[in-house]
Amino acid sequence: MNKNDKIRDLFAAALNEAISRGLINLHKVEKFSVEFECELFGKRTLVLCEGHDEGSLEAVITVWWGVPENITSIRFSGRSRKLYTSMDFRCSAWLERKDGLWLEGIGGEGFFEKYCSRRASCDLFKIPEIVPNGFKKEGKYYL
Repeated sequence: MNKNDKIRDLFAAALNEAISRGLINLHKVEKFSVEFECELFGKRTLVLCEGHDEGSLEAVITVWWGVPENITSIRFSGRSRKLYTSMDFRCSAWLERKDGLWLEGIGGEGFFEKYCSRRASCDLFKIPEIVPNGFKKEGKYYL
């Protein structure tokens, strides 16, 4: 296992959480925007899922892991370097929904807005392998 595989496991855990809470339905092609807080692997986590209902039908998934208590929202937190470096990890990825259900890319391909602290780099390897609930952890990446 490498670091990118563990990042894909973190995304799979976040998506599984959204599905189990009934916040998103991967089999319904609709526009949605859901933000929620949870604990993943011992760290406070914010997850934002935004699905499109036109064109590519993709959804963007953003995971902020190891987030301090003073940060309460991905949408309204801004984009400062100080903000990003105050958390352990942040990253976004595309979820394909038109041609199947998978996180786009193989390995590290397809991740964007990625930041990973040294501490999180070590902690990622403690994440167990996650079985995705109705989607694949990797697949074709569309540019």
